[in-house]
Amino acid sequence: MATLRLLRRCTPLHTPGSFAAPRPVVAAPWLLPQRGSRAVFCKAAMAQEAAAIVQKQLELYNAREVAPFMELFTDDVHVSDGISGAVIATSKEALTPRYVERFKGPVHCELLGRLVLGNVVVDREIITGLPDNGVADCMATYVCDTAAGKISKITFVWYPRTDGVKL
Repeated sequence: MATLRLLRRCTPLHTPGSFAAPRPVVAAPWLLPQRGSRAVFCKAAMAQEAAAIVQKQLELYNAREVAPFMELFTDDVHVSDGISGAVIATSKEALTPRYVERFKGPVHCELLGRLVLGNVVVDREIITGLPDNGVADCMATYVCDTAAGKISKITFVWYPRTDGVKL
């Protein structure tokens, strides 16, 4: 009888009439508290929020609506070229003229693919309707401030498909 009790206590699942306590439910690692008393944080929810912010930005880009498009950026947004490292803009105010000019033409962004990890979104795109009927391949990496619902950093990697495209 003692052996039976010991075996029952060692069984992984709780069965009625056994002496084993029910197994605790273990959540996914990203749902568990982080280091001490930090609040429970869900990376999956952050990723969904970041993807939603960037998707809204894509939709407003294709609609060429400057004011609502610019509202999706933090005031101190940092935009750079990923190849040269050149800084394109360090504020929403400095970035606005770029898109005012760009939206004067029939510019359109086609999303080819998207990767999301936490608050970082990487989009692979083809941009058409650039000046002189230009077309460009683009990979854009967005860092989102999910608490504010805005984009705080963008790094572009551009390659023109047609001659004369100014990126």
